[in-house]
Parts: sequence; structure tokens; C-alpha cells
Amino acid sequence: MAELGLTEVWVMLGDITNSTEFFYRLTELGEVNPAKFHHASAFFVGQIGGLFSLVEQTIVPAPGAVLGNTMGDGFLVVGNYGHGSQHITNEAKLVMQMATKIKKGGDELLAKLKFDVETILKISVPDLRLKIAVNQGFMVIDLKEKRYVGDTINYCSRVSSSAFKGSTEGIVMTDRFFDVLPQDLKVLMSPFKKDVKLDHYPSKHDEARPFSVYRFPLEAMDKVE
Repeated sequence: MAELGLTEVWVMLGDITNSTEFFYRLTELGEVNPAKFHHASAFFVGQIGGLFSLVEQTIVPAPGAVLGNTMGDGFLVVGNYGHGSQHITNEAKLVMQMATKIKKGGDELLAKLKFDVETILKISVPDLRLKIAVNQGFMVIDLKEKRYVGDTINYCSRVSSSAFKGSTEGIVMTDRFFDVLPQDLKVLMSPFKKDVKLDHYPSKHDEARPFSVYRFPLEAMDKVE
């Protein structure tokens, strides 16, 4: 297998909401009590490590899927290299189920983090929630260096940012991922379609045109066998 190549894969992006405000509060705490700041930071690092472990364990059923990148409090999962759109269609249900499991488990870890910090350190911190979005498309992948480049990631990030405004509930699916779903899943997901304007995303068409996205509730996957 080539170490560098263009391939069509599914991707899953995860990010934690309110982490900037969370650390701002910890920084304020650190100015008056450095020991408590380090204590709270240790809680955060521990729970983030737990989140990444949850992701790695959850994607095991998808052959070839990898936790491709972790940056701060976010992560990127990339599907199997080189299998193409039909393989993505075949794995679509599994990808959605994995995203749902990670969302549920991640929110539980983050709720525990908030509880521990507020209970032990006697400060108030914002709610932390996990945002997850899925997309598919072509990417340049350097297998040796584990680098992942392409519009597929950028588009997924922009869709997530726009679709989650005002709420962190559910899982966001791009129109590109929806297009490769098997028909039964298209029927299930169609009611959750919404149009959004993507922030700072270039378009060869009218830049003001809406983009279709699908934000489905976690309980929707209970209907999938």
C-alpha cells in the first residue's frame, strides 16, 4: 500500500463545546489558587484521555478505521483507506451507530468532569458537551506520518460549526454523507434535514446559498437494526 495517496473515506469530527470558557474560569482560579488550577486541569486531562480511549474502543468494529488526530479537546476519525464510496455506503449504519455511542459516552464523561470540578473545587464552570459530525469524500492521506488533508475535513468542520449553533443535541451529518446512505437510512434521516449557511466556506455557486445538513437525535438510531 502506498504511503501517500488520494482516497475516498468517511470521517468523523468531534469537538467539546465551552472548553474555552471552561479554561478561562480555571485560569481565573489559578491566579488566586495555583494548586486548585493544577488540580482542575488534571481532572480535565484525565477525562479527555478517557474520551479518546472511548473513541478508539468504539471504532474497533470498523475495519481499518483509525483515530487519526487529536488536537486539544477535539478528534478526527478516518475510515478505511482506499475502499471508496460503496464501502462507505456499506459502513454508513455502523458509522452512525459509533458516532451515537461516542456522543452518549462522551457527554457522560464531560458531565462527570463538571460535577467533580464544581464539587471539589467549589467553583462554577459551564456545561461541556460533545459535538460530532460525519462526512465523506476524498482526502490526501500520508499513512506513514498520519497526516490527513483535504476539503472533506474542512467542509465537515464548517457544517458542524453552523449546524450546532444554539444546540449541541444529536449528531450532524453532511449532505455528502447523506448521499451515500443506503435507501432505508435515507428514509429515516430525511425528516431531520435543515438548511444552513456555512460560515467562511467558499462556493463556486452563490456564496449565500444554503447547504443541506441532517442533525438527527440519538434516539433515531434505536430504530436501526
